[in-house]
Amino acid sequence: MKEEIKRYSSPAFCWSPHISLLYGQTKLGTSYGNESAVNYSREYLDTLEGKIAFDISYADDRRNIVLIVPGVSGASSAGYCLEAVFQLNKHGYTVVVINHIAPRDGENDLRLLNFSNSQALMETVLHLKSKFGSDCRILGIGFSMGGNHLIRYLGDYKTSVDKSGLHAAMTIGNPFDVLATGL
Repeated sequence: MKEEIKRYSSPAFCWSPHISLLYGQTKLGTSYGNESAVNYSREYLDTLEGKIAFDISYADDRRNIVLIVPGVSGASSAGYCLEAVFQLNKHGYTVVVINHIAPRDGENDLRLLNFSNSQALMETVLHLKSKFGSDCRILGIGFSMGGNHLIRYLGDYKTSVDKSGLHAAMTIGNPFDVLATGL
């Protein structure tokens, strides 16, 4: 049976994209309700450019993996990441979130993300293929500048599954013209 797709309507008080953004960053604007609804397992990956921290939220299906690339100040604890992970887990996806900022666990030798170089993202994808099996399907989601980073990655490693390791990619709210956005 085909699942019916529901049309999204923002709450009436979110008439402005700025209000909608602020609302989405609060617990009122989420389905998960609190951070304990998402369980992460912290892992580290030593890359050519330094150590990367990422969090994995496992679902029953470990063949369909979603790799989330947050924005500049994003980490797995950001409200939009928690909501995305909660919803994706609910639909059976295992989710991996790359942490760009220093995590709360005391590790201080982690590298900061370099948005102009996608080598670390490639090493992460290769690590996930090794961890979950070469036949796993990895889907990429990039938020804000993380979306630009994902697009850069696809440009560097081409859009084929064989070269990029990704079966699909989606960007949300990314500034295509970074200079025009004032970042």
